[in-house]
Amino acid sequence: VPVPRMSSMQELNEMLVARCSQYIESHKVLRRPIAVKDALEEERKGLLPLPQLCYDSRTVMEVRVSPYATARMETNNYSVPVKYVGCTVAMKAGAETVSIYSDGAEIAVHPRCYGRNQDILSLEHYLPILERKPRSILQAKPVRHALSKTLLKWLEIGEFSGRELMQILEVYVEKGEDEIFRHQAEYLSHEAIRRIPQAVEVQSVNLAAYDEQFMKGDAAACQKQA
Repeated sequence: VPVPRMSSMQELNEMLVARCSQYIESHKVLRRPIAVKDALEEERKGLLPLPQLCYDSRTVMEVRVSPYATARMETNNYSVPVKYVGCTVAMKAGAETVSIYSDGAEIAVHPRCYGRNQDILSLEHYLPILERKPRSILQAKPVRHALSKTLLKWLEIGEFSGRELMQILEVYVEKGEDEIFRHQAEYLSHEAIRRIPQAVEVQSVNLAAYDEQFMKGDAAACQKQA
């Protein structure tokens, strides 16, 4: 009391450790002959050593990856890289995260969702399949799920090619949305250059025969040569 307000479980745990340490160092229970710190030292003499390995308290289950590259836990779907579609994977759910494994290797980590019937998707998992379907990139659910409305609108009115969209999405995955807007003018300049029609190449014509007839004053021959 009062109930602590923390932004993350890690921050709460750090506060708990700090307060416990403070309690041990300074507190003395009423009507006890010694302080908490001294009592703890006495108790440690009879305690067993801690295990060498940490106990994994996460919930574990095996599931089959759906055609949409998602693994389902409870009522929620968590994405994995598309190459694992149809494979059986292991899911480990802790208080804050859901980790997904294939053959012992971790292939995805997501914040745990406590809602119902939600899709928790990582855009990076779908880049290979988006590259094969450039016309539907901006309509794809992982893209609309990940990008802000501001960025989506900018991409829609920009008329970028499929290749250009993929380059922008790769930057988004690697460095985030802010990086894209920092280089917005550069992307637009590339778009402007792409829209400029290419110059028409005109092959050179040998006019030697025409010039020869023109110099002789033979207009009819000139017209024929032309």
